[in-house]
Amino acid sequence: MSKGERSETKKINTLERIKVAIAAMVGSIIDWYDFFLSATVSAIVWPVIYFNYLTGSAALAASIITYISGYFTRPVGAFVLGNYGDMIGRKTMLILTLILTGGSLLGIGLTPGYKQIGILAPALILLFRLVYGFGMGGEYGGAQTIITEFSANTKWRGLWNSIVASSLPIGNALAPLVFLILLDMYGIRNFIGYAWRIGFYIGALVLIIGIGIRYIVSETPLFTKLKQEGKVEKSPAIKLVRKYWKILLPACFLNAPLIAVALSEGGGPIPIAFIEALKLPIQDILLAQSVGYMIGAIFTILSGLVSDVIGRKVMLLLSLVLSVIISYPAWLLLRTGNLAFITLEQALVVIFTVSLGTTSALTAFYMEIFPTRYRYSGGGFSFQVASLIGSAIAGVLYPIFLVTYKGPLNAWPIIALGNVILGIIGIIVVAILIAETKGKQLED
Repeated sequence: MSKGERSETKKINTLERIKVAIAAMVGSIIDWYDFFLSATVSAIVWPVIYFNYLTGSAALAASIITYISGYFTRPVGAFVLGNYGDMIGRKTMLILTLILTGGSLLGIGLTPGYKQIGILAPALILLFRLVYGFGMGGEYGGAQTIITEFSANTKWRGLWNSIVASSLPIGNALAPLVFLILLDMYGIRNFIGYAWRIGFYIGALVLIIGIGIRYIVSETPLFTKLKQEGKVEKSPAIKLVRKYWKILLPACFLNAPLIAVALSEGGGPIPIAFIEALKLPIQDILLAQSVGYMIGAIFTILSGLVSDVIGRKVMLLLSLVLSVIISYPAWLLLRTGNLAFITLEQALVVIFTVSLGTTSALTAFYMEIFPTRYRYSGGGFSFQVASLIGSAIAGVLYPIFLVTYKGPLNAWPIIALGNVILGIIGIIVVAILIAETKGKQLED
């Protein structure tokens, strides 16, 4: 880092970082809010509305796979939007991501059911999920890049990154609250029939506000300096793969075990289907998930602060070890059918996977391992590929287990075993291949 860059970044005060953090969080909160909305409706609504031409576990599996499909376009979005984010600026791409994800939210909310338009209905839901995933792929890299570069000259990058990354548990906590209110107002029958759509309309409206907030935020000083010095690459994403493939390869797996556990045992459609199979009120799991993610938001910020003290690698290893330990007990807690134990299970899964790893150690790590000219592309692409691997396992392989073993009540032991194996692989990768980045000077 040059002297000129040091003097420029020193002008950024805490108030300005707070403004940037809020701008980054507003869009990300709603994007993660949609993540939970879609997870919930894919478990209890879409099998009835869009996949009623199938029966039983097959309808549930098709619905979950449609929900997960958005993960397959996330790496593409991270690569394409990250490429332009490293070419023309972080701010422009962060506005575009909200347009894409907001349009998808509105589209899902407006799509008629299978009875009205036939096979076009699930096809449109699939299309909107793919577009949403593309936009979300560019959202993570941009939001974390902009806060990283505004906090470049502090020793608390982990804290600032985790504040923005707390948008994940906050969004996932808000969504079930909205659905609980809608269920209370309309009842389960009307909720499945039409009221679930209201949650998506609310998200689309808030994203419009988010676009306005992001519009008034300045471009990052590090990227501005890079552009003024003529150091911006013409095809940064392609050059990233060529120059940094040795860093990309292990980085593209790191989040996979944590995502698999979070989706299959925490705020994903399988635990919701599990609760339904136990004949418990759907409100129980929604309340438990909301409380679990609220607690997770607090632990996310605390974990980011701790990662600035003990390091990203130690936090990530801790997260992976705990994700292995919780894999079997999580299901035993769910099987009790007791609301207190279900809430405890949700809180532990969120804290162990999301708070300690995905939204604290990993957010800073993914941004610190790449220089400024490749940061948006590299950080976003690594995170999204790893998320794709984890979600493909939780959203494609595990639903196959649901069909094979005739539902979640019989399939959970093999799902737990899969999560244990993934976690052990992750521990080995981090222990051997990952270097510490805490306190690392950010390069051009």
